[in-house]
Amino acid sequence: MIFQEAPLALKDATPIAMGGIRLVYPFPGNPDWLIKVMKPEVASGRYGESGTWFRRNRRYGHYILFMREIRGYVAACASHGGSAPFVHKITGLVDTDLGLGLVMEAARDAEGNLAPTAAKLIFEGRYDDRAAAALKVVSTSKWSNNMP
Repeated sequence: MIFQEAPLALKDATPIAMGGIRLVYPFPGNPDWLIKVMKPEVASGRYGESGTWFRRNRRYGHYILFMREIRGYVAACASHGGSAPFVHKITGLVDTDLGLGLVMEAARDAEGNLAPTAAKLIFEGRYDDRAAAALKVVSTSKWSNNMP
């Protein structure tokens, strides 16, 4: 856990990226880190009162996705001698005004910009043999087939 006196204020900040389930914010004071948080409407819709019984009663609630990422990261480190060169480093967890946040190192391209997602590469027609080869390394690695 990253130590802080009060939850980080993200509600009024603009996310730098978003998916269907999560929002991504820069970490205040450290441009090398990002904070992933669950979208409040997804958390309440899927895991709140209107969610299914199964989802409402999960041990980790809507943070189950964080647990999957953490388990994957630990498995990758364990199978590669303590480090996982092809996985973004998880730095810690932090309290925010949007709930728990997963802090990760930012992946950047050669110019220092945030690296594009695979979906963005495909959408923009930039998914080439090099990108396919990089994804193949991850998908065929020893740890990916042993995920619990």
